[in-house]
Amino acid sequence: MDENIKLSLTSLISDLYFMSESEYPFTIEEVEYKNIHEIEKSILSNYDSTVTILRIETQEFFNKIINNFESAEDDLSQLFAKKYRELYQFIIQSCKSTIVLKCGKIEVGVYIILEMKNESFLLLKTISVET
Repeated sequence: MDENIKLSLTSLISDLYFMSESEYPFTIEEVEYKNIHEIEKSILSNYDSTVTILRIETQEFFNKIINNFESAEDDLSQLFAKKYRELYQFIIQSCKSTIVLKCGKIEVGVYIILEMKNESFLLLKTISVET
């Protein structure tokens, strides 16, 4: 794992929250798996067998969040739009591939799988409350 990338991501997610019916921070997790399918299986193993994974294109995921914040006119929303835009740009520039997974019911896990250019993987994790 490239420590510079991890430090950059840590800085980018500092004070960044995923807004849903609640606010949750992002965390970074290194994963030992060698491909996205193994990571998906690992994520699913933490949930009830009836739960399925929703796959979202990373661009779609970030565009929706950024647009929602930009449509609000308050300074805090504009700050969050900027922070999400910076995080997304970093992901585009630093990653070989990426996908967003949502899994669960009510407290839905949001997992941004990052395949780094050196073929290692990182997870950005947060929670979306959806009742």
